[in-house]
Amino acid sequence: QLQSLGIIRDGAERLLQITANLLDMTRIESGRLELVLHVLDLGELVASIVEEQRPLFEQANLDLSLSIEPALPLALLDELRATQIVVNLLSNARKYTPGGGTVQVALGCSADLSELRLAVSDTGVGIAPEDQPEIGTWLFRAKSAKEISAKGVGLGLYITRSLVELHGGRFWFESTPGAGSVFHVTFLAADGS
Repeated sequence: QLQSLGIIRDGAERLLQITANLLDMTRIESGRLELVLHVLDLGELVASIVEEQRPLFEQANLDLSLSIEPALPLALLDELRATQIVVNLLSNARKYTPGGGTVQVALGCSADLSELRLAVSDTGVGIAPEDQPEIGTWLFRAKSAKEISAKGVGLGLYITRSLVELHGGRFWFESTPGAGSVFHVTFLAADGS
């Protein structure tokens, strides 16, 4: 009976996440998603998110590491949406990296200190070259996602890319099938930080 309750709870949580993603997508598409920008320490935010997510990586038998350059400038960002970006990137890496693999999170900044750069790399299944142009578009799921039966509906990276762009940042990735992927996002540094 407890197992049945756990299955029901997991299903309800997935449904809630899908609903929240659909609402975000609707707001993004209609131009009604507004950011509440603050000057924040992105390093502290990323470190706290990584620690919150660590048990999920341990459950999946994945090694999760974090590297943050010292003395980073502060960032201008919406804390809730920046959290969503980082969580989405970590969730994506966890879903597509088989047990025993590694996920590395690195935060640094550009030479001119104008932007902070976050990279999430994994030793996962990677993305086929023919699927790569579609990554981050609405409701797209790569063949590799279907092959390993990864859960999701194709909204996470679309929302991530859109939120990064709303922040004035950039989103890109590199991927090699069978070897993994590196997803990069940038955030603007706050003036005078």
